[in-house]
Amino acid sequence: MSHSTTSKMSLEKMWEEVTCSICLEPMVEPMSIECGHCFCKECISEVGGNGGGSCPVCRQHFLLRNLRPNRHIANMVENLKQEAQNTKKGTQEVHCMKHGEILHLFCEEDGQALCWVCAQSGKHRDHTKVPIEEAAKIYQEKIHKALEKLRKGKELAEKLEMDLAMQRTDWKARTVDCISQVLTLSKS
Repeated sequence: MSHSTTSKMSLEKMWEEVTCSICLEPMVEPMSIECGHCFCKECISEVGGNGGGSCPVCRQHFLLRNLRPNRHIANMVENLKQEAQNTKKGTQEVHCMKHGEILHLFCEEDGQALCWVCAQSGKHRDHTKVPIEEAAKIYQEKIHKALEKLRKGKELAEKLEMDLAMQRTDWKARTVDCISQVLTLSKS
């Protein structure tokens, strides 16, 4: 494995480490919670709602007042962004392992990045292909929509849980009331 391939893999791993598992973007104002997991300040504040919640990764309870800024992650994000800027200024681009050409296209049928040679090959010739940047935006939008749907589902589940708790309390109060009425009638 070449040094550049190893470097790319370790850079990808570092990007994974600084990616918020809620919004799937590099963390903005990274905050650590009690269990040690780290998220964007805005994202974890939304999850925490009115004071606390469950960690999206390990489900351990946390309190918003215990959020701690994670300067180490913030520095990593800044360093990686700087590295990405330097890479864009240079000529490093991802190349096809088969043909050595730059990967410019994305095959929608196979979900695969393609160089111009692969795009013209028999396997992909009749498939729908889009510029790789466009495909990245499309998939990012799909992820954001799925996350929004999950957030709404979570909100609905929490509302239903509160409604059930209120109904349970109401039924208990009614039961106690009925029992006291029966006892009052039986004494008469």
